[in-house]
This record gives sequence, structure tokens and C-alpha cells, in this order.
Amino acid sequence: MKDYLKSEIYNILHKKSFYIFLGGALLLVNLVLLSIASIIKDPNQRQLQYYGTFLATPILAIIFAVLLSGLLTGKELKILKNSVAYGISRKDIFWAKYIVVLSSFILIYLLILISTTLIIMSVATSADFDLKLQIIAALEILPLLISALTIVYCMNILGVNEIYTLITVLIFYGGLGKALIKLSSLFDLNVKIFNFFPDILISNIQNLMESSKSASYDYRALWVSVLIIFIALTLSLKIFERKDI
Repeated sequence: MKDYLKSEIYNILHKKSFYIFLGGALLLVNLVLLSIASIIKDPNQRQLQYYGTFLATPILAIIFAVLLSGLLTGKELKILKNSVAYGISRKDIFWAKYIVVLSSFILIYLLILISTTLIIMSVATSADFDLKLQIIAALEILPLLISALTIVYCMNILGVNEIYTLITVLIFYGGLGKALIKLSSLFDLNVKIFNFFPDILISNIQNLMESSKSASYDYRALWVSVLIIFIALTLSLKIFERKDI
């Protein structure tokens, strides 16, 4: 797998569309943050930190994930048959492409986090910058975003249409847990597992950023994300190994 992974890394480093995507993502997020800073009168760090970690717009991060995965795996799926014909195992192809997509997403996330943090520190006008809160919120939401990226990648590698992929992930991360909680309340049911759905966990992190004066890392988002990632990768790899290319 090492040689195939090297070739995938080489391809992405020489792909102009990747750099265009990277620059566009950075520009868009920072412009949104600056626009919010100009709209809010006397902005404080807490407000801007909230917008600077994808917490206020997790849907935007998910859209980035769909576009990035499609960019890095979409056209390459058409030449998988050649790779398999040259003796490269499907498992190696699956993991190499996932590593490249995951690494690219984390790189973009970190660059966005650094740039937005610098903007927050330069624009905000009240209170001291809470770097600890910034780091905790960023680390809490990152596993959830990675789990969303993993689902997107698994659907991409299996050839699922990108529109269907986007709709599926937006439903799962955008409000399914809240909808199920409301539905269960109509029947006087208290299903605690619904509180561990991604959209509920994202809301909990948002509440942390908006109101908490002292923050500590909540591991629930991490464990749920690990479970989602494990299930998605395990199932999709088994299907991919048997799928006709």
C-alpha cells in the first residue's frame, strides 16, 4: 500500500484543483467571519470564536467535506479498474484514498482554524481571548466533522451520487436527533440514545461556546464519532471489495 499511497499523495500535490479548493475554502470562511464581525456591533471574542470553529456553520464544513471527497476520489474511480488490473488490492486502494482525503481535510481545517483565530484576536474588542476554549471547541467538533467526512468518502468510493450523499449527511448531522426527540415526545417516550446523535452533540458544543466561562473536554462526541467511523469504514470496505468496478 505504501507505493500506492505515495502515488496518491503525488497526484494531489500536483492537482491544481486541490489548491483552488484550499484557497477558496480559506477565503470563503474568513470573508464570512469578517462580514459577521462588521455586522455585530462591538464584537467580543466569545461571539467570534463561536463563528470561527465551524460551530455556527457545521453544514458549511459538511459541504466542504462532500466537495473535497468528490474532488479527490470522483474522477479517480473511473480508473480503479486499471489499478486493480496492475495487481493493487482493493483494500490498499480504499485505505490509501481515505488517508489522503482525511489528511487533506484535517490540513484545511487546521489552516482555517489558525486563520480565523488570528482574525478573532485582531478584530474582537472586548474580553480576553480564551485560547483554551477555542482549542477545546475545535477538538470537540473535529471528530464529528471527520465522521461526516468518512461517511461521505465511503459513499463516494461506492459510487453513490454526490447529491444523495450530501442529502444523507445533512439529514444525519443537521437535525435527525432533534426530530426523533420531538417525535418521541409526542408518545411520552424518553429515548436517551437520541441524545448521542451528531446534531445533538454539535448543539452541546455550541452551547459550550456561547455560555460557558470555564470549559472542559466532553468525550461523548469523540466516542460517538469513533463508532460512526468504525461502522462506516468496516461496512463500506466489505462492500467495496465485492463491488463490480
